[in-house]
Amino acid sequence: MVTKAGLKDWDVRPEPAFAFVPTGACVECGKAIGVKHKADCFLGEAEPGEEFDGKVDENDTTEPMEIPGYYALVRTNPSTGRREAIGGSARQFTPAAIEDRAQMLTDMAKQLNAKYGAAGPLWSNTAGFVSIRQADPIKVGKVDELEMRVVVVCSLLPGKPSQVLFSPVRPASATVQHFGLAPQSLDAVSNPSSRLSEGSQAIAAAQAAVEEVTERAGKLLAAKMTLTAFGELCNELWKPPSDTANTWLKEQHKVRKSMLEMLFFGDYDMFAGIGRTRWAAWQAIQTVAEHMPHVPIKDDDKDAELARRAEQALFGRSASIAAEALRKLEK
Repeated sequence: MVTKAGLKDWDVRPEPAFAFVPTGACVECGKAIGVKHKADCFLGEAEPGEEFDGKVDENDTTEPMEIPGYYALVRTNPSTGRREAIGGSARQFTPAAIEDRAQMLTDMAKQLNAKYGAAGPLWSNTAGFVSIRQADPIKVGKVDELEMRVVVVCSLLPGKPSQVLFSPVRPASATVQHFGLAPQSLDAVSNPSSRLSEGSQAIAAAQAAVEEVTERAGKLLAAKMTLTAFGELCNELWKPPSDTANTWLKEQHKVRKSMLEMLFFGDYDMFAGIGRTRWAAWQAIQTVAEHMPHVPIKDDDKDAELARRAEQALFGRSASIAAEALRKLEK
């Protein structure tokens, strides 16, 4: 799974960080900015096809200076073999590799009777994720069901930590369910003993997450909702266009409103049995937020587009809309 997703052999390691500081004078011949380079200065030679007046500019004056106590986190791109900086750190350590995270997930899969799911890069190929899906469905009453996905994010980016996410998915509509389940933080340092304890904690958290989702989803399914209340909620999430808005915006709003209502009423097979409930309202909102408007995937950018959609489903605008809707529906 890790290999197919292009996540293997990143070999992330800390390297000394440097600042490129302008000095005001050519680093080779010492001439000031705006003055011509010395005759024998190699920085004063024009490149083939370049229009150059021979004078020192700011680019000729920058000098690399090591920053004490700071490190760039560098990885090897498995596709190109090139080194790329994906983050920074104020400490020197051996980062936990995504292969270690995948091994932890393999152990979890055995304990949870789960199957391997999706994997891929995140955030412009600076992080990655791997996932499993539990075989036993989460029953929502007698008419609907969810799958629990356990997603391990391996990241060293500031503000985007490595963590385990518990992310239910509704197979009928292929939508991620944003219950706001608390993620489990993971230690960024490579430590075999930490992996064992983190795996045990994640298994317990996944089991608790299933119980929480079952209870909350059941309450939403049991609560009826009127079309008027549903329409008011949708207008809070997607503000209706003004009278002076352009035709395209008005048409988009009309199409979205029509689709939301049809799903809410249960007019599609994938919504059969749940219509006119708060559960149907939330599912309609999530389905439209995640899948509309539909953009065809071109063959030449299929992998990139699928990665973008996975990222958006977990962290993007559709996730924010779904979470806001749930807060209002559970009041």
